[in-house]
Amino acid sequence: MRSSLIKSVGAQASGALFCAAISFALTLWLGRQLGTAAFGHYIWALNLATLALVLQEGGWPARLYQQWTLNSPHPEQNHPLMARALAHVLWVTVALCALLGLWAWQAWPQPSAQGSGHAATLAMAILCMGAVAITNTVSARLRGTGRFAREALWQSAARIASALAVLAVLVLVAVSPFWVFVGWAAGLALLLVWTAPRWWIRPQFKGLSADYPQLWPFVLMALASIWLLKGDIVLLGWLQVPAEDLSLYAACTRLTEAAVLIFAPLGNVLLRSFGQLPNESARRALLHRLLWLVTVAGLLACGLALWQGPWLMQLLFGFAFEPAGHLLPWVLTLLPLALGIGVMTPYLMARQQERPLAWLMALAGALLTVAAPWTSTHWGLQGMALTITLAQAIVWLGALALCHKPDKQG
Repeated sequence: MRSSLIKSVGAQASGALFCAAISFALTLWLGRQLGTAAFGHYIWALNLATLALVLQEGGWPARLYQQWTLNSPHPEQNHPLMARALAHVLWVTVALCALLGLWAWQAWPQPSAQGSGHAATLAMAILCMGAVAITNTVSARLRGTGRFAREALWQSAARIASALAVLAVLVLVAVSPFWVFVGWAAGLALLLVWTAPRWWIRPQFKGLSADYPQLWPFVLMALASIWLLKGDIVLLGWLQVPAEDLSLYAACTRLTEAAVLIFAPLGNVLLRSFGQLPNESARRALLHRLLWLVTVAGLLACGLALWQGPWLMQLLFGFAFEPAGHLLPWVLTLLPLALGIGVMTPYLMARQQERPLAWLMALAGALLTVAAPWTSTHWGLQGMALTITLAQAIVWLGALALCHKPDKQG
């Protein structure tokens, strides 16, 4: 059993690191191709579409993973769930694109407004996220049936297909955020069509509404966690900061997100690790050791940014992004907190305390939304960075308090 678990964790970590490397390399290339004028618009659309992805998934991947694990001797029992999950992805994607179409139609009589262009980019990004949602649903099925190595291979294939398609479209057609999402969606669509015989089941809308009461906690936690990591770019886009400033800030956030993505496999493993420890004192000892470890790692990253920020940003994104190096330490201040939350989340889930954590994250996200316009107006981009760090600090402190509450389960 232990050997099988190590193999599964190794496969998942290898797949995650491979996908992170491809994603980061593609981001660096896009930063150079799009330049400071358009890169911020791309990241703004990507972050907003990532929030929409949570609605498109609707908590189904987490539920499918759980149900396939519980019913592994009888996997046929979960086919109706898979059918309803696909139905959910389809209707939410169509509804979101229809809303964006209405936005574009209303902006059309105003040629000076950028609303129609932004709507077109967002609509394509949401279509792309629809393909991502289906891909993640297939991943949930593979994980739930214990095929972790195959799931890592599936995610790697999806990342390679989308990256190659983006490169092809930008080289052959045009360089713009809209065409980035066209290539991404095309690559995933080709992969899904090619592999359809292995996963396809006809979507089933009947009975779908009865599933939603069981899905909302997953949706709330996913939305809040993404907003606390990516909401600053979305808010800066809505506040219409200059395009170059948005691009410089966005480039800094890519380093934060890359660090969180690299950390993700450990977070996935910790839920099982905490659950298998014999008692609460052993779980808490592991929690404290890991909190110290990730806090030190995050602080070292902040120190490196403070010491060599301009050189690092110029090396990664090109000479035009060198000024972002002075902003990088401000943006990275949330990293020790975000990594600590990533350790405490599986600990709380092992104690079945995910609901209070979800509400806590939602509260912090609401405070971020309310405070960010004021702080960014008075203190600029540094004010936005500090605001999202303070929102993460609220979650960190609240989660730590939850972790030290007596375990009702003993």
